[in-house]
Amino acid sequence: MAYEESVFRQEFEQKLKEVFDWAKANSPVNFSPDFAQNLDEYNNKLSDLVAHKGDPFKSVPEPEEGGPQYVSVSPAPWP
Repeated sequence: MAYEESVFRQEFEQKLKEVFDWAKANSPVNFSPDFAQNLDEYNNKLSDLVAHKGDPFKSVPEPEEGGPQYVSVSPAPWP
């Protein structure tokens, strides 16, 4: 069964909203003050990717083009 794009997008956004709402409601009090804001930002980015907004493979500009001089690729430690 193949989904149509609009049906997939609606279902994806609904399930994502359910997971994010659950995470916000059940996160520990002292977990992170920015947790809810970060989830909202991730929600917007994922929704844009599903809606084909922006280029997920867009490269970072070189430093002489205004890009960062250093990009850390090391994962952040677990809190």
